[in-house]
Amino acid sequence: MKTRKMWLRLFALAVLLAPQLVRAQNVGININAGQLSILNGHQGIMDVYMCNNDPGGLSTPSDAVSALVSFSTNLTILGVTKLDGTPLPAADFGIVFIDNSSQDSHNVKVLCKKPLVAFDDCAEFRILVQGNAVGTGAVSGTLLFEKLLQSNNPNDDNSASSIPVMVNLPVTLRDFNAEKVESSAVLTWSTSEETNSDRFEVQRSTKGKEWIPIESVQSAGESTTIRSYEAIDRNPLKGENLYRLKMIDKDSSTAFSSIRSVKFDGASAFVYPNPVVDYLYLNDDNWGTVTQVTILDKTGRQVYVSAKKPESKIDVRSLASGIYNVRIKNADGLESNYRIAVGK
Repeated sequence: MKTRKMWLRLFALAVLLAPQLVRAQNVGININAGQLSILNGHQGIMDVYMCNNDPGGLSTPSDAVSALVSFSTNLTILGVTKLDGTPLPAADFGIVFIDNSSQDSHNVKVLCKKPLVAFDDCAEFRILVQGNAVGTGAVSGTLLFEKLLQSNNPNDDNSASSIPVMVNLPVTLRDFNAEKVESSAVLTWSTSEETNSDRFEVQRSTKGKEWIPIESVQSAGESTTIRSYEAIDRNPLKGENLYRLKMIDKDSSTAFSSIRSVKFDGASAFVYPNPVVDYLYLNDDNWGTVTQVTILDKTGRQVYVSAKKPESKIDVRSLASGIYNVRIKNADGLESNYRIAVGK
């Protein structure tokens, strides 16, 4: 009789416990980027949700789960807040660590200290990051279990997103124009904003493949007002001249403007750039008729004499700073002279 009562009690206990054993105590994680991308040096956000996904509403106990969120190393973790930007309540969350020192990834771990008492009850927080280099900005979120749950569906224990870090253009270019004024090409442009900008390099080309710098213009550096700039090409080439701006940041990042064209049908000048620092280029539609190129200093002394077959690119890096005369002789006896300035 006693044995029968003991078995009945065990059976009743089993029936009582059976519904809980088959129910899934499940938690999932989801991460959402707050923007499509950020500029290098600018900040972004990643929102994290740890939610009770148990359809029967089985409660997840406090201090049971943590979120490990890993960022690619071109994103620096700045801190963790509530979704509205206010500090995390210490009663609900614990920031276990923030690590920006790893060469593989930057990581933050946050413990959910409060219970998730019903289905779709979530622990939500926001991670603040800053771009430190251009890149894809991959981000992954993983649930870590500090306590063993009765049963968990691993299919929602991971989540992935990204915060691509884009090139931060040194300037916002409003316009860029080039026009022919007598025998020169006048280039004008303006900016509406400049951030960490260093300079503009004015470049010229004849076919759009090889670009030669002809002038460097210092930028304002930091500005939120409209700034206007000008450069003059006093020695344009015969035919079509293509111009563009190379915008250079203080950290050496660059961007290019659109291309503008100016045509000089009767232009005779074909020595560039002027002033010149390293290489002097000579251009002529009938270069095959050129027999000799010489460069003379201000005293008339020859400092450069071409070979029998003149080159259209001359290295002037060995010349001292100053004014020089470039003399070009053609097979028909025609001689042309151009004055150049060599700088360092």
